[in-house]
Amino acid sequence: EDGRICNKEAMAKIRDAWVYKQIRERVDEFTEYKQALLYCGTWNVNAKGKDESLDEWICSDWGADGRYAPDIVAVGFQEIVDLNAVNVAVDNKTQQRTQY
Repeated sequence: EDGRICNKEAMAKIRDAWVYKQIRERVDEFTEYKQALLYCGTWNVNAKGKDESLDEWICSDWGADGRYAPDIVAVGFQEIVDLNAVNVAVDNKTQQRTQY
């Protein structure tokens, strides 16, 4: 060894700080800001089939020519499960409870 103390954690922090500084100095070279329209929604599948179209729900406000279509569409899906005997039995009990 050459006598220097090597602290890998300190070296990583120094390197990361240097990289961050370089990026901040050149941010205008690779960053472009613009307004964007975002559509965000959640859909509860409720362990049902995938045959139901979401077009009417998602696309209803976009206009006939898509003029008001968002730049980004983000949809979160809930309760997507594989259909197996356990999931079907649990779903059946849930339906029975809601009838009474």
